[in-house]
Amino acid sequence: DGKFLITNINRNQPRKDIMRSFMVLHELREKGVDNAILYLHMAHTDSGGNLLVMADHFGFKLQEDFILPSPKVFSVNQGLPLSIVNYIYNASDALLSTTLGEGWGLSITESMATRTPVVVPDNTSLTEMGADNRVKLVPSGNTPSAWFTLGQPDNERLRPLMDVEKAAEA
Repeated sequence: DGKFLITNINRNQPRKDIMRSFMVLHELREKGVDNAILYLHMAHTDSGGNLLVMADHFGFKLQEDFILPSPKVFSVNQGLPLSIVNYIYNASDALLSTTLGEGWGLSITESMATRTPVVVPDNTSLTEMGADNRVKLVPSGNTPSAWFTLGQPDNERLRPLMDVEKAAEA
């Protein structure tokens, strides 16, 4: 009640840059936005790391600052029924993706279908999907220090980092 629900529906993997979602929440807290809560619809631990450890870097508390699905009903290999996922989109005040790039962001178009506002980095296919103000595109890779390489098996690709401050503003 009274919370602004920011949802990130993605796989917890390095390319999704979930730590940056926590950084956006931290930036909101720094700006005095205390009613925002982050729901991460993903496995607690996956190839992207442990979400509880990530949250601890910022002093975030589970159920107070962020929410995760129960590992009893959700895992990398077991999702939730589409009706529940649809409910999550409709309950969300905004969808946030901090991805380093997408070929096709399914959660983004699903969120658009429910008319949930979408905040995504202005990179890869998201630039085209979000064109004409369909979503809020946030500068990504807009300075020389805002680029990253993931390592194996993605060594040859520079990945643009989403501007955390602009994402919080959005």
